[in-house]
Amino acid sequence: MKLRLLSIIVLSATIMALFYDMPTAHSNAAQPPAGRTGAPSEGTCNAAGCHSGSSVVASSNEILFKEAPNLDYTEYTPGDTVNLTVNITASSKNGFEITCLDTADNMAGTFILTSTSTTTLQTSGGRQYVGHKNASGTNAWVFKWAAPATNIGPVTFYIAANKANGNNASSGDVIHTQSFTVQPASGGGCGSFDVSINGNTSICPGISTTLSADVVGGSGSNSYLWSTGGSNASIAVNTAGSYSVTVTNGGCVDSARVSVTTAAPPIAAFDVTVFGDTVYISNNSTGTIETSTWSFGDGNSDVIDDGEFAYGYADTGTYTITLTTTNACGGTSTADTTITIASGTGIMQVAHTIEASIFPNPVQGTMMVNVAGNTSFEMTVFDLNGRIVKQANGQAGQTLAIDSKDLNKGLYFYKVVSGNKSTSGKLLVN
Repeated sequence: MKLRLLSIIVLSATIMALFYDMPTAHSNAAQPPAGRTGAPSEGTCNAAGCHSGSSVVASSNEILFKEAPNLDYTEYTPGDTVNLTVNITASSKNGFEITCLDTADNMAGTFILTSTSTTTLQTSGGRQYVGHKNASGTNAWVFKWAAPATNIGPVTFYIAANKANGNNASSGDVIHTQSFTVQPASGGGCGSFDVSINGNTSICPGISTTLSADVVGGSGSNSYLWSTGGSNASIAVNTAGSYSVTVTNGGCVDSARVSVTTAAPPIAAFDVTVFGDTVYISNNSTGTIETSTWSFGDGNSDVIDDGEFAYGYADTGTYTITLTTTNACGGTSTADTTITIASGTGIMQVAHTIEASIFPNPVQGTMMVNVAGNTSFEMTVFDLNGRIVKQANGQAGQTLAIDSKDLNKGLYFYKVVSGNKSTSGKLLVN
């Protein structure tokens, strides 16, 4: 009797020892423990008591995350619910777990199961987790995710997947992790709701400009919050800087930003070329220019905004040409240069009152001259020494062809005269 009792005790102890030594990882085949996605403040399934000792492949390209059936999921619309899929390249046994967090590492949105036979849903530490149910050869899982009701900025899905070798032990498995960041849909994440800022962003020193929030979409009233603390649709600013506004309309939120600058004075600059009694001037000034005022040193001055023009002097002598540029704020800049006229013909400033085109320019072979109107005109070409090298007459409204094959390659000047009106410019012969 004692022998029989002893045998029963030994058998019972052996069975208990077998159960005690059975790998604890096997118990996780039913569902993964919560908080093993590799998200901030979380570990993965290779932790002790799970698949300890298993290797981990971070940022694994073996995990696919899609909007069902097979769409890239890169934008969410607040309040929408979407079908999502997680897929891992197949192994003998597969499992997974996923959570979704905002930029503050708090739970974002809500998970909803579509199949309780293949997936599980757990909550731990304020976070939701969807995971596998009864790990098997299944390597793809489908579930729903309801996006936050409002635009909370980008959200990130953290996924850990286990490719187990099926030996019912914690060794030899491979844990894969990956994260996918999804942005709110364009337009503030609320359909066509969109905010921009209108107003003059270049101001004169000490002068105010009005910036206004322009809102497209939404329904009902908007609430405004400017970076200055203003809460109206418009603000007035008189200093340079960056200004932003956030507009809320129900569950829709969008922001816009502009930079306001103080208009700097223009920088006056010009080049001159003298031949004979005529000076050809190229205005090379930069900045925002309202007017360009010229003084030619012979008692004459004029406002000429053309980029290129010619001026003729009546007498020989030395003259100082001065350019003063002015912007809308009254800021000015001045440049000057001194020239010498060796011969005079009594021709005064060339007026830019003829609409003429010379093409092609540069010219190679034949140049064409078109003059608007219905009067006759004369086309004259000068070399850099002021000598006439070509001259032809034409009728306005008709194209005049002039052969330039006998001209050497280089820079020339032309002048078109019709009655008491004329225009002139540079001509390049190739």
